[in-house]
Amino acid sequence: IVFGSGGSRQVEKGYSKSRAEQEFIDILKMMGPLANKHSVTVVVEPINSEECNIINSVTEGAEAVRATSHPNVKLLADLYHMLRENENPDAIIKAGNLIRHVHVAEAANRTPPGVCGDDFRPFLSSLKKISYQGDFSIESRWEDLLRQVGPAVTELEYQLLDVN
Repeated sequence: IVFGSGGSRQVEKGYSKSRAEQEFIDILKMMGPLANKHSVTVVVEPINSEECNIINSVTEGAEAVRATSHPNVKLLADLYHMLRENENPDAIIKAGNLIRHVHVAEAANRTPPGVCGDDFRPFLSSLKKISYQGDFSIESRWEDLLRQVGPAVTELEYQLLDVN
């Protein structure tokens, strides 16, 4: 289960950010046992600061997941949001085995891989360094899914194979 939704996570103006962060962790602590009971994993999705004002980076997401300390609460690395935040690919290495899923889309218009030519290899290299074996989802704005999906998958596979 992806815990994303920037709109529903938005911290109201004037509300204490540290209190909101603690409440976010408290919610994750409630979700962990429920997720375990139903044999699912909740992944925290950091969302760029243009769309949300809390948990905007993989680094912040990892801190929240660590504070939750539950095996059914993990982290999602969304390369689109990381690019939008200019987050260093090393954040993936620091998060390590907390990462359970990866989203991919290009930064400018959330296009599928290969449309604008974004280079995901630095992020993919970091994922390789942590021996990431999980899934990828292309979470983009599709203009013509049937026409675009093949080239997008091909481009992502090409970049995956081209990392050190």
